[in-house]
Amino acid sequence: MVNDKKGVLLQCVKVDIVGNKISDCVYALYDNGSERTFLRKGISERLGLRVVGSEKLNIYSFGARKPRSQVCRKVEVKLRNILDGREVVIEALEIEEISRASIRVPDWDVCVEMEKRGLALTFDVEDLSRNCQISLLVGADYYWDLVKGFQRLNSSLVAVETVLGWSLQGRCDELTESILVNFVISERELVSAEVRRFWELESLGIRGDGIDTGLNEQDILKEFDESIQFVDNRYCVKLPWKEGMQEKLGTNRQVALRRFNGLVERFKRDPELYREYGEVINGYLEEGIVERCTSVRLADESSFYLPHHAVVRDDKVSSRLRIVFDGASHAEGQYSLNDCLKTGPNLYPNLFELLIKFRENAVTYIADIRQAFLQILIDAEDRPFTRFFWKEDLNSDKLTVLNFTRVLFGLTPSPYLLAATLKYHFEKNIDLFPETCESLLKSFWVDDLVGGADDVEQALKTTTESVKILKDAGMILRKWQTNSKELREDWKKVGIETHEDKTTLARGGVPTKVLGLAWDPDKDNLF
Repeated sequence: MVNDKKGVLLQCVKVDIVGNKISDCVYALYDNGSERTFLRKGISERLGLRVVGSEKLNIYSFGARKPRSQVCRKVEVKLRNILDGREVVIEALEIEEISRASIRVPDWDVCVEMEKRGLALTFDVEDLSRNCQISLLVGADYYWDLVKGFQRLNSSLVAVETVLGWSLQGRCDELTESILVNFVISERELVSAEVRRFWELESLGIRGDGIDTGLNEQDILKEFDESIQFVDNRYCVKLPWKEGMQEKLGTNRQVALRRFNGLVERFKRDPELYREYGEVINGYLEEGIVERCTSVRLADESSFYLPHHAVVRDDKVSSRLRIVFDGASHAEGQYSLNDCLKTGPNLYPNLFELLIKFRENAVTYIADIRQAFLQILIDAEDRPFTRFFWKEDLNSDKLTVLNFTRVLFGLTPSPYLLAATLKYHFEKNIDLFPETCESLLKSFWVDDLVGGADDVEQALKTTTESVKILKDAGMILRKWQTNSKELREDWKKVGIETHEDKTTLARGGVPTKVLGLAWDPDKDNLF
């Protein structure tokens, strides 16, 4: 694979492979230039797929003059569409590795545009920060069984409809910055692409959307400062509606219900997923992050229903399952909730400058705010626009309707609302803690604190004051790490808990990250 400034998308989808007891979500590549369908052997063995035969192949690698003979086991593979739960059974040949290279997934703006056209892709924001390695290659033997049709989007890009979801193929020059050509890639290019994908992901809802809202940056901030309140030890904010758009927003109820019914079918096939999903929802209810809608409020037509799905990250130390709410969803010919909300100005520092400033300090430290978005209340008038469906009992026909009471990730203004709330709070406390608040105003990237000082004494003062300042906003700074052993010991004395992460890249673990780059605090190396 080679990166370039032009963007070519290969026909790829994310799909569930259903095993005897568990399922696995993988990336599948459609390739009708391959005679056979292949599945990574490790996936097949982990899922315990049924062996139905074997086949001897002569495999020609790229540029090779002679084939390599190999006997491959043939297994039965049940594939499941992750959006609507449809299933199909095919057969595939086991192979150790399909490709060491990573597949390029569409950029987020492409995914949003496809959603607007009613051609939802199977990817989510998490995929933009991953190395998306192909685990299933669908060859010509099943290609036309799975492909149902296509829509030409422009002269060079085609949307392909498959049983497993929509995919894209072709050049996407105006929306992307890199390309894939099989089987040639350098480590430097991999790192470059990975960092770029991370920064594109982290910019979701941070970069301007190019739509004239009728207000300049100062007007929007003034409007925010005049409406923010402090209620029950938390800040409470209003959703930033575009002028006249709230009245044009439909409820999206049928779209959300259709997608939830597909999710329910998936729950019935995967009880463990339902259990984990339910734990997250119940936790939200217990903490007051969401609330049940009453029958009176359900009669209110001024509302919006959000589809949702699970993202399962086995590489996460905690929070293995995360529920993603889709603010870009909409019925055909209707606006999405995100269409009707202002993105807000970018209040975050330049990433590169923040990273350079981090490296300039003799003593460096990082932390993050626990569930940062969810610590900010949404004004009661806006809560009906964050409804979603849930089932407390899979065997019952009864549907529960919940809505958020807090700011949720998945809405385009959420990063702005968090940044504006922090800015408001730091400026409010600047007379009490002048140096620390000035530092905090320049040291946050979304929920991540990235800072440092010239010496341990100054670092201890800044970090202890930071904990108090954020606590006064109803927020908890956690997962503290530093390159200084002395500061680590001082933190313990004042009750600041450090995040002792023993995993390393060498052990295949998840490294500590600073702005998307792996960081070894003990050696103080970024890699």
